[in-house]
Amino acid sequence: MSAMSMARVVPFARRWRRVRWWQALYVLALLGQFLAPLFVIVNVFPFGPIGRFIYWLGMVICPIAWDTPTFLGQPMIVCPLCYGALVALTTLTFSYPRPRRAWAAWFALPAYPRLALAGLLLVPWLSAYIFIHAGLWVLPWPVMFVYGLLGGTGTALVGYQMLELAVPRAQRGERLP
Repeated sequence: MSAMSMARVVPFARRWRRVRWWQALYVLALLGQFLAPLFVIVNVFPFGPIGRFIYWLGMVICPIAWDTPTFLGQPMIVCPLCYGALVALTTLTFSYPRPRRAWAAWFALPAYPRLALAGLLLVPWLSAYIFIHAGLWVLPWPVMFVYGLLGGTGTALVGYQMLELAVPRAQRGERLP
């Protein structure tokens, strides 16, 4: 191997070492929405059983998994409410503490108003789930996805706020400008 090709391999290897197990789980969860229908269509061992297992997980996790769009003629794993929440959780988890300016503005607010604001983001998501599950409300999938984004954002921010109240950033060794 030449020195030039070795120089290209090392930075990738360093980046790969920084990938945590929970980051891989987030990415697999995001891709599972599209991989499971593909695996069920292919239905070759071990992909068929893996696809059916992912569908089973979706039914356990998503309380309204019966209201999903289709992908390649197969239903997706979870409803747009749950998938939107997963996208928002993943985005906020991967972005913390960057962009620093946005997180600094968030942490500049007093603690309990932050918690209240984050809790308010959960209201559309939870109310949509309750009304859809009860059969009282029918929402288009894009609206469900947006409500899921709000709910996932609220969930992540409530989690960050609870962590902040339990263990302040200074004790965790974090700093924001």
